[in-house]
Amino acid sequence: MPVLVEFQEFFSSIVVEIFEDAEPVAAANFLDLVKSGFYDKLSMHDIKPGYVAHFGCPFTKWAKDKERDSSTLKQWQALRGCGGPVPETKFTDCSGKEHVRDAEGKIPAVFESKTSNKKYTIAMAHDGDGKIGSQLFFNLRDNTHLDWFNTDCPDKHVVIGQVISGAEELDDICKHTTWEPIFLKVKRRK
Repeated sequence: MPVLVEFQEFFSSIVVEIFEDAEPVAAANFLDLVKSGFYDKLSMHDIKPGYVAHFGCPFTKWAKDKERDSSTLKQWQALRGCGGPVPETKFTDCSGKEHVRDAEGKIPAVFESKTSNKKYTIAMAHDGDGKIGSQLFFNLRDNTHLDWFNTDCPDKHVVIGQVISGAEELDDICKHTTWEPIFLKVKRRK
């Protein structure tokens, strides 16, 4: 049975099938964070219309509860994209193997399947040193130059899922810039 995760934004719903068998470590890391509620009420923090939409930074959560003046907006923009999971936390992949996040809350990126960064896939963002945490991005177009198996580009991202419903809603959400936070609720569907 496929593993489904739903991203909700007001009246919009985006359902993603997670490739748990193809990318067991990255998918288990993501699903553990979903289960813990880590992603709830986070905002997309870097939307590049027609390219990608980044999500998963815990520093985007507080922006909703703060007064939105120009100094608060500048603080939010400076922090977004810098956070990750709680350090030294554990999760188990679908084979039963336990993994421990490092002192920065990250794990080494493990590339197992050759799933391409095609339009409407989601991929894990990395820190530039081959580690992933909580941040991911929705591909809003074919971005095969980001494939880990593309030898023409050093920027490698592991794809962990595919939007199976709500693509139009995702496109509508991603027409906006990040000046106004777009908060999502993320849950695993049964």
